[in-house]
Amino acid sequence: MDRIGIDKIACSMIDLEFADLYPDRVLAKRPYDGYSDEVDDLKRWMDKPGTIGFGEINPNGHGQPCTGRFFDKMWEVADSKKAMVLMHTWYPNPYCDPDMLVEIADRYPNVLITLIHSGGSVEGMIKSARLVKKYENIYMELNNTGHHYGEIEYLSKHTDIDKVFYGSDWSSEDFASHFGPILFARVSEKIKEKILGLNFKHAMERMGRYR
Repeated sequence: MDRIGIDKIACSMIDLEFADLYPDRVLAKRPYDGYSDEVDDLKRWMDKPGTIGFGEINPNGHGQPCTGRFFDKMWEVADSKKAMVLMHTWYPNPYCDPDMLVEIADRYPNVLITLIHSGGSVEGMIKSARLVKKYENIYMELNNTGHHYGEIEYLSKHTDIDKVFYGSDWSSEDFASHFGPILFARVSEKIKEKILGLNFKHAMERMGRYR
């Protein structure tokens, strides 16, 4: 983070030890297991300083659709606590097509839903951009930007650019490789600054979860 110039990250963790070591640099996302997680424990997690919500949630890994009952406890707790859910999305996919999150956005208006990978494919990215523009509580994240030439330029014209987040898939991938498509995009410096951090900061501040 210091080498590349990253001030703060949000990452998944089983406990808060790492976040507690670096309270000014790390925001925590909690994983979710619909089999063993209890509602009271999930609520306690969402009340801990430095926790922003749940993620990355990957329906493929559970073999369960993001709209299925397996995830009900998570969505209900996130809605009651006004938290974020960072949801793995891909198109085509029977478990996490971006369009499936419309039902969730309507049912749980207090959840800030972030479409991780922005739907994966070009078609998925276009779907995600439309949803972000239409639904107040749907955002998108760009750790797939290196796959689509001209994606940042497209998004600057066709979606709400204030609801687009940089992402790296850290720690499975390197931070730096996902900077390039944003830094060298043919868009204004203001748009780049928004995507690379200001949008996320402002979203967390509105939720009262930024520290």
